[in-house]
This record gives sequence, C-alpha cells and structure tokens, in this order.
Amino acid sequence: MVFKKKEVVEWRVLPLEDRDIYTLNSLEDALCNAIKKGDSPPTIMFSRVSEPAISLGYNQNIADVRRDLCDQIGIQVARRKTGGRAMYFCPNYLIITMIGNPGQFGINFRNVAGLYATFSERVSHSLRSILGASVASHLNSIMVKDKKICGISQSQEKGVLLVHGYIGYEKAGPLEFDLLRFQGQELTSYFTSIHHGTTSIHEIGSYTFDEFYKRFFSGFLEGLNYMLGSLSSSEIAYSHKSREIHRHPLWIEGSPTLPSKGHCHLDIKELNALTQSP
Repeated sequence: MVFKKKEVVEWRVLPLEDRDIYTLNSLEDALCNAIKKGDSPPTIMFSRVSEPAISLGYNQNIADVRRDLCDQIGIQVARRKTGGRAMYFCPNYLIITMIGNPGQFGINFRNVAGLYATFSERVSHSLRSILGASVASHLNSIMVKDKKICGISQSQEKGVLLVHGYIGYEKAGPLEFDLLRFQGQELTSYFTSIHHGTTSIHEIGSYTFDEFYKRFFSGFLEGLNYMLGSLSSSEIAYSHKSREIHRHPLWIEGSPTLPSKGHCHLDIKELNALTQSP
C-alpha cells in the first residue's frame, strides 16, 4: 500500500520514550482531554514500558490477575481505558498510540471497524517494509506468516478517538502465563500453544530494537503530514493528576461483577475450551 500525503490534517508525533504503565495511561488521558478541548493537535505517541506490567482491559475482572504473585516479584498492575483482554508488557514491546477526533482520522464517530483499519493499515504497511513477509490484519490483530505479532484496542468517548497497539520485539517467557487466569483457571498450560501462535520482530529479522524502531517509525508515518513535537505544560500537569487515579486501588480493582476475559493471546477456540472445562 502507498499512502498519499494529505495536507489538511497535521499530526503531532511524540518520539519513543520509556515510561511506566501508569504514566503511559495518564498521558493518553491528558492527550484525549487536550484534543477534545481543541488545545492540542491529533497526536501519535511511541512508548515502551520502563517496568514490567499487566494491563487490564477496561471491562475486565481483576480476578484474572494473580495479584499475590505480581506483588511478590514487582509486576505493576494497571487498568487502561480501552477494551480487550489482559496483556503482559515489558521493555521488549513497542506501543503506538493515535488520538484525534473523527474528522482528523477521516472516519465517522463510532466507526470502530474504520478506526481499527486506519491504524492497522499503517502498522501492516510498516511491518511489510521491514520484514518482507506476509502481513494480514484481522480487525484488532495483525498477523505475520499466520502468527500474531500485534494486538490493537480502542476507545471512543466525547468525540475523541483513541487507538493503540503493541508489537513484540521479543516474545515474553512463560512468566506472563503464571500471572494471568481465565474464570479462575491458570493459563500456564496454554503457554506452548500461545507461544507457537505468536511471533516477534527478533524471531523474523535480525534487528536490534533501536534499528527496528527507526524503520517502523519511518514506515508508519509514510505519507502522513506530521511534525515532531513534545508535550505541553498543561498536558504534563493533567497527566500527573490522572496518574494518581490510575494508581488508585479502586480504579485498578474495578467492579467485582466485571467479566473474566483472560489473556490477549488466547484465541476463541482456547477460550471456549476453558469455558467448557469442568
């Protein structure tokens, strides 16, 4: 796919920074707030978590996380404002966030498929240019050689659209499956099947993380009208306040009635099998 440059919308791009999961979530809040008020342009932010963390989906039960083990080994637990299932993040993941209003994305509000498509087309295009491999998108997942390499989630609230996705530079080990459950059942036994059903940049190509990021950055932004920028003082101040909310136990724990959703890499067949287990 060749992206034709559009001169109407100019995106602000925040280059890669390491930040903990609470800061990442709070910065997304701050950007949404500023863009909603018209104080900031549509923004693309590249991030990498500085500390290992579990990210719960907005409507996911905290019981899916083994809090005792997370506390014991120092894994942060957070709840994001987008949907989906739990994901384990470590510094081996590149996280890309796009935030703007419907007009800036060129789609209608509540067009979930359109938002996913806008984001996944850019991710897929960049991965093809780097890996020279077959890349396919399936709404909220991107596959390379029929293996998952990227998961995507989104939220649409008060006229602001947020979509973000992760790409694994290296696969995580079995630890992440010790940390998560589905309907009270351990996921450790699913490590092998999930491991075989996913892939990573390092598994396919011989790039360092920095080399991969530079090439991905260029491919993702191809044809886009953008400027390199930085956070405003008001965005930083807003994120500091929001960070305290994201770290608060009441926000992280959520409601005990929220559904169990398990791990982001569990497919439908595996979820059904777990549901039917005695």
